[in-house]
Parts: sequence; C-alpha cells; structure tokens
Amino acid sequence: MLNSNEIDSYTQISTSQTLCSGLLETNFKVKDLLNYGDFGFGATAGMQHNIMILDGEIISPTLDFIDEHVAISFISHFTLDGNLQINNAMGIKELRNKIKDNFNSTNIINLVKIKGNFDFVKTSSFPKFSRPYPVITADIVNRSVNSRHYSTSGTLLAFWLPEFCKCINAGAGGLHIHYISNDKMICGHVLDCNISSGTAEFSSKHTISLKLPESSEFQNLELGSNDELIDNRIEAWAKDGVGGKEL
Repeated sequence: MLNSNEIDSYTQISTSQTLCSGLLETNFKVKDLLNYGDFGFGATAGMQHNIMILDGEIISPTLDFIDEHVAISFISHFTLDGNLQINNAMGIKELRNKIKDNFNSTNIINLVKIKGNFDFVKTSSFPKFSRPYPVITADIVNRSVNSRHYSTSGTLLAFWLPEFCKCINAGAGGLHIHYISNDKMICGHVLDCNISSGTAEFSSKHTISLKLPESSEFQNLELGSNDELIDNRIEAWAKDGVGGKEL
C-alpha cells in the first residue's frame, strides 16, 4: 500500500539539460516506471520510442519494449482532485488557458488528463539516435517530424511544473502534453489540437523526486555548457507547440 508521500510525489527520471548535453540513456528500464506512478510519459534510450503510462498501463503502438532503458520520463500517481466538462469546441491555445485557469495553483505540480473527441491532433516525433549519442542542437530539434491525425478520440496527458523547475525541465511554466488514441495507434508529443468535447481531470502534487542517471557517463558529463539557443528551442518544443518539419 502506498503512503501519502508516495501518492503526493511527482517523479522525474533524468533532466532536459542532461539530454541536451548528449546523455540519452539512463540505468532505469521502462518496466521500472510503474514503481513511481500510474500516469505519465517519456522516451526510451536514444529517443527511440514514446512511453505512455495511463491508468497504470504502459502503452505503446510499437513492439514490447519494457526491458529497454529510459532516456527521460515524467511519472506520478493520478489522484482525482477536480474535473471540468468541455462542451464547446476549442483550439489548443484556448484549451491551455482554460486548463490553467482551473488549477488550484501554478506554484505546484499539476497533472491533467483529458478524455475527449478531437477534430485533429498534431503530434511531433523527436529524431531517433543510437550510440554514440550527439549533443542536442536546435537543428536536431528542427528535424522533428510533425504529423496530423484527424477525427480521433483518446486522451491528452499533461504535466504543469512551476517556472522555478526550469533547471530540470524545459517545459516548466507551461503544459507539456502528450496524446494516446483509444485504439493505442497514435502516441506522441502534442503540438496542436482541436477538441470538440471531453472531460478534464486534475491532480495536484507537492513533492518532487528527481532520479539522476547512475553511471560514469553522467558523473563525467559536462552540464551547463548548452547555449541559450538550444534552451529556448527545447522549451518552445516542449510547451509552446513549435515542432519541426511537416510530413
């Protein structure tokens, strides 16, 4: 049985800056993630596959990959603190604002689950890498591939981290959103969408647990050397919907 501290925790494996510095792999495996929650998302080593965790199930449209290592992940236990009915169609900007307006506070971690029907969802797939991993540049982010999916039903999963968490998460200060369709065939980071109807559920957390890679690679990694250009580009991709190239 989980204690109150575990339920109230947001767990992050690795950091945005670690990824950008060229370490796209940790010692954690996908199957380990359920130890930290029943809700979340991330990517496997080298950004090879999306990881989605919804209602305690690890979901991916790809082949079984639970023994693969994790590059980065965001996980928590979703405990319902409130909900919001969405009856009017709206684009992602209006949706982001509406969700933010319903937070108890923007100074804590907020989890959002939106089950709905969508006129379209636009996702972005980050470039995939094998060892040796590169330092991430703005040009690499620009190579992300955008895809539009029309008339789809599914779930948006989102995290809001306070602005002061930018040192570990480039998406802090905004909603970082992923999508999984009901048929589990569409899975990815969300740039844009138009929702026609749905229900939003909220869960708030007050504790942050950061799991750093346990490896000599991480211990010897030169952190803090990234320039402002890549910091801004990752932030725009994570929370502002600025993707890469269109299919």
